[in-house]
Amino acid sequence: MSAFLRFTIIALASFLCTCVSAQKNLYDLERVVEIELDMHDPHWKKKLNAWKKNNVSNRTLATLRVDGVKYDSVGVRLKGNSSYFAPAKEEKKKLPFNIKVSHTDKAQRVDGRYRTLKLSNVFRDPSYLREALSYQIARDYVSAPDCNFARLTVDGDYFGIYNLTESVDELFWSEEFNSEEGLLIKCDPESKDAPPSSCPPGLGASLAYLGQDSACYAARYEIKKSDHGWYELINLAMAVSNEKTDLATVMNVDEALWMLAFNNALANLDSYLGAFCHNYYLFKDASGYWRPVIWDLNLSAGGFRLVDKQRILTDEQLVELSPFLHFSDRNEQRPLILRLLDRPLYRKMYVAHLKTIHKEQFASGLYQERAEKIRSVITPQVIQEPNPLYPTETYTQNYHGTVDVTGGKVIGVDEFFKKRGAFLASHKLFQKSPPAIADQTATRDGEEVTVYVTLKAGQTSPAVWVAHRPKGRGGFTYSQLKAVAGGNYSISLPGTDIEEYFVVAEGAISATVLPARSGREWFTVSQVKR
Repeated sequence: MSAFLRFTIIALASFLCTCVSAQKNLYDLERVVEIELDMHDPHWKKKLNAWKKNNVSNRTLATLRVDGVKYDSVGVRLKGNSSYFAPAKEEKKKLPFNIKVSHTDKAQRVDGRYRTLKLSNVFRDPSYLREALSYQIARDYVSAPDCNFARLTVDGDYFGIYNLTESVDELFWSEEFNSEEGLLIKCDPESKDAPPSSCPPGLGASLAYLGQDSACYAARYEIKKSDHGWYELINLAMAVSNEKTDLATVMNVDEALWMLAFNNALANLDSYLGAFCHNYYLFKDASGYWRPVIWDLNLSAGGFRLVDKQRILTDEQLVELSPFLHFSDRNEQRPLILRLLDRPLYRKMYVAHLKTIHKEQFASGLYQERAEKIRSVITPQVIQEPNPLYPTETYTQNYHGTVDVTGGKVIGVDEFFKKRGAFLASHKLFQKSPPAIADQTATRDGEEVTVYVTLKAGQTSPAVWVAHRPKGRGGFTYSQLKAVAGGNYSISLPGTDIEEYFVVAEGAISATVLPARSGREWFTVSQVKR
């Protein structure tokens, strides 16, 4: 081989490596994705609107380009509820779209991975920040999709900048939960017909038990990728409604606590916490445990003001939302909150999670750093919007403070985080610290694992726990350690029961959870050295 040829090959290899390393993920927040649709049917607008208004799930064909890469015969439909109907009523062009890349070619994927692209129109968020920022925060603690921004052009007509949100589908759950099989349920009743009159009353997708007739659930939940699953959902509702059931036997309790803590900290009321009790997914993994997935965050950070259908909250009420909303008044319409927070251990873990979110996102100013970074990427696009839902000047105004737009007032993003953060910091739940954990270990010796937890000198705990599971199982079992001398606690468990774990030390009203981000991080058992 000549020196010249060898140099050429090396240079080419170096170039290819550089290109691969520089290639960004589709949902990287540092980029704005370019999406172009060429519709095959000249009457697509009329058809898509008619199908959406009549709840028909048809799609029209289009040629798709994502950052210049072509995908043939994709399926396009309109999506959303209020984000579609309110702008459509005002004859706005910027409507939300769902693009199924694998519509006609089951193997076709964007970037070789993604089957569906979901484009949201930043409805009720003049700041453009809520969805992307809230998903970024949520993913620090619990399962939630990726989200960034895209420019959408249809038939050569530029529609504007959209949120591009990852679809919760087989790819998502296989990567998020390491589970190739499972049952996925979308908990969102807004697009469904009313339940039969013979069904018990219920609120949205609250997981209340509504009897054995699946028709009573079909109006409130949607089973994805399957025609089966109502039996499993009904059994879950029975478990949630039964005061004697320890939900840790059927679901990942810690992930559910993180979802509730996130919704409360960010006053995300267009969720299980708010008036319609919806907008989340439940995934039953291959090991039989239910796992929550946060969904639809365009109205997070105080963007939605209804905790029930009678009360519209003021800015002050939003930022002073009770950490125990729906629990302190024993609201039976939200049984998941009651069943979880009724147990002292889970209630104290919930408070610990609230504290972690406050410390890491609010008090540290991380929310602001993230928001400013997003704004640096999207501002050039926002100020050139041809079809904004709200006046362009409200983009910056709503970052800093409350604006009044069509549909009512929207609190400022920075304003919300500062005021909500100050309220939580001064709340009595935050004033008394739980016992601190000085050290923890879990070592395997033969067929047994011994867990040790040591509190800081002079501190005691009413109860110390280890949440443990075999590797690959979706939920944790909670076992209480026994107190031994000098602030030490220990327990021995069968080695088959524990490979991954986190520890909890209860205080009077809160707990110390280690690792603090227990929904995303945990310890693994080590071997005894011989």
